Amino acid sequence: MLQCLSKETLSMLTIATITDKARKTLQDTPNIFQIALIPVLISVSVQLFSSTRQSILEVYLSQDGSNLHFSYLLSSILFPIFYGLLMSLLYLSITWALFKGIKQGANEYRVSSSLAIFQYEHFKKIFFTFILKRILLFLWGLIFYIGLVCFLGSIIYLSSFLLSQGSVTEVQIPYDILSVTGMLFFIGFLLMIIGLIIYLPQIYAYSQVETVLFDQLTTNDYRNPLSTVKYSRNLMKGYKRKRFLLDLHFIGWFLLSTITFGIVGIYVLPYYHAAQIHFYIALLEDQHYSFSAKQI
Repeated sequence: MLQCLSKETLSMLTIATITDKARKTLQDTPNIFQIALIPVLISVSVQLFSSTRQSILEVYLSQDGSNLHFSYLLSSILFPIFYGLLMSLLYLSITWALFKGIKQGANEYRVSSSLAIFQYEHFKKIFFTFILKRILLFLWGLIFYIGLVCFLGSIIYLSSFLLSQGSVTEVQIPYDILSVTGMLFFIGFLLMIIGLIIYLPQIYAYSQVETVLFDQLTTNDYRNPLSTVKYSRNLMKGYKRKRFLLDLHFIGWFLLSTITFGIVGIYVLPYYHAAQIHFYIALLEDQHYSFSAKQI
């Protein structure tokens, strides 16, 4: 009996099983694609706006764009932050809608479902938990980010020097510049590797924060953001590789979405987030059966 139970448990968390369940969710609910419409429209609009803005900026700079530098720099920093925050919250809303549909059977998907989280009574709890997760992940990834800055900085500095010298083929790079950029390149690359080794497992340790949070809110088990984050870490012990493989399965879909300027996201977003919900459900069932097997 114990052997049969073990085999059943292992089958619950296969990537093929999870993706099959996610596709079945899409097939059984035709109007599910409506929940991705607003995020996709915003993404496409921002890409069009960015390309148009860049073209206008180049025209101004070719004339006299000295007064645009500070405002352009400020908007270049603030806009991606605001856009990233908005899209993250919209994706959270998609996850919330799918969570209610898959785990609770509330299959009422509308275009406005991707905005539902902003009207949810527990929005503050969701927002603060989301911010805490982002801060913790940033701290875990600090070594990687420092390495990335050093790595890119060395390349940009050396490229700027070569471009300022005119013909690249005739330029002799001074030893002091070459040694500094070489050292930054090596240190940056080394820190990126070390940082990635530290950072990547933490990304997947926190990967269940949102679904755990939604589960806790619906069952009135929510205490505070930190306890939700800790619960996700404990839940993912021994399952990070599985979660990584699930993301790896969607690499092709993400590339296709990028090539089509995000339009394919109408299908990919519900599919990907549905797979996340099914992964969470399978994870709970797997741990439940594992605990039952130990009791036997």
